[in-house]
Amino acid sequence: MTNLLKAEVNRWFSRRLWWAMLLGAVALAALVLVGMAAGYSPQTPAQIAQAERDYADAVKQAEQDRQDCLDDGQPAEDCEAWVPERADFVQVPPTYPMLVEIGAQTATLISELAALLVAASFMGAEFKSGSLATWLTYVPRRVPVFVSKALVAGGGSALLGVIVQAIVQAGVLLLGWLWLGPGGLHGAGAEWTVVGRGIVATIAAGLIGLCLATLFGSTIAPVAALLGAVVVQWVAGLITLLIGAAPWMIRLLPDNNLNAFVSGHFETSYYEIGPSGAEIERQVEIGLGQASLYLGCLLVAAVASALWSFTRREVR
Repeated sequence: MTNLLKAEVNRWFSRRLWWAMLLGAVALAALVLVGMAAGYSPQTPAQIAQAERDYADAVKQAEQDRQDCLDDGQPAEDCEAWVPERADFVQVPPTYPMLVEIGAQTATLISELAALLVAASFMGAEFKSGSLATWLTYVPRRVPVFVSKALVAGGGSALLGVIVQAIVQAGVLLLGWLWLGPGGLHGAGAEWTVVGRGIVATIAAGLIGLCLATLFGSTIAPVAALLGAVVVQWVAGLITLLIGAAPWMIRLLPDNNLNAFVSGHFETSYYEIGPSGAEIERQVEIGLGQASLYLGCLLVAAVASALWSFTRREVR
């Protein structure tokens, strides 16, 4: 088994796609930090003072518009217009926990996609080139071969996730230091668990890519599955708009469960028609336990199916 692992590790790191995706993920992580620096930069004292003046002017203008409407003889309900709020003008300064969580979620999305593509190519290329048949000639026991490939795909995906998360969190730490000072870099204990779960999700994405490539003998299959998941999510959203959402549909969507797992909690709302004909807002929540069970079952099913296929299919 040790020799198998060594061979697979060498093959993983000798692939150009691995290095290309790693560099691409690092570049995207840098862009994320640039976006966070532009989007969450606290307002300067001068900007806050100007925002306060703009807010006061907007309040006066809204009140004047309402009074003009009433003076024209319009009903009071028709004269209710947009009421300015201070938060529309004066931004709430970011907190370090908020920056950590946003960075972790974005880094997870980047590393998941990269891990899925690399792991899918890692297995799919062997079917396409025919090297797998040669490899199985020397090592006819297929279970150890599959396990070694899965371990290396999982380990390589974990490394990818750690690198991307480390870069993003290092940038977040720098932004927090500049914006909040050393005293503001605290309170992110719960948010750091998002980083850990993001790495776990990246490992799972790599294994899913490997398993789909094994099942269909192609690198294209995982990409098609990813696009299919996007289409399913879009169709579900369309159904929600046309006939209303069903709680079971929301709870069964993989994307919602993935968000719940990484973030630790997912909550959304939908509307249904009540007995009186009025719309009633309902809440749907997905907890970490439910999401872990859901995604764990999907991963076990994918690995079991891929292992069954790998041990029984004819490889040429």
